[in-house]
Amino acid sequence: MVNSFTQWSTFLQNILVKDEISPGLNILARLAPNLTRFNELCLVLNSSLQTIVDRWFNGQGPLASQFTAIEIKQLIRALFQTSERRTAALAKIQ
Repeated sequence: MVNSFTQWSTFLQNILVKDEISPGLNILARLAPNLTRFNELCLVLNSSLQTIVDRWFNGQGPLASQFTAIEIKQLIRALFQTSERRTAALAKIQ
């Protein structure tokens, strides 16, 4: 199911509409400002724990620009079982 979201998101990003207001811009970027957030969520749902931490990048990465630390920690808790690796990853996200 997550893969379907990713495919749908990629499809939507590829739709370009040229109009008088924003020539050449992707109309979805203009009409759906949360598309980037949706894309990041799809990546999180398909990613390993290490990839999520890497995309957080000390609060400076692409993931941090779309989600708060609390949101990412909640996603990690929901997606990964309790382990030392999960605990270490949660400690890195501030």
